[in-house]
Amino acid sequence: MILDEGEGEIYDKDIPQRNNRRKRIAIANSLKEFAKIKGIQVATEISGEVMGAQMRMTTEVVEISQKDAPRGIYEIPAGFTKKATLSLEDFQRR
Repeated sequence: MILDEGEGEIYDKDIPQRNNRRKRIAIANSLKEFAKIKGIQVATEISGEVMGAQMRMTTEVVEISQKDAPRGIYEIPAGFTKKATLSLEDFQRR
């Protein structure tokens, strides 16, 4: 049984989940650590191995400003349709 959670996430309840308790504990511990952070993240560096290749990703905030969004920035582009939730077919079209 596949469930669409409405946030672009799709779950299958028929696949057995292992280590679910450990996953919940890890998430809870991560949330506790995030709660200790004061301020906003302005730089990130992540590195690791993906399919045998060393990968490194960095992000950095280079400007912070407060201004109005450009006109029309939140309008649905021509040729697109607004959907309340995504379907499995939406993901398969990519």
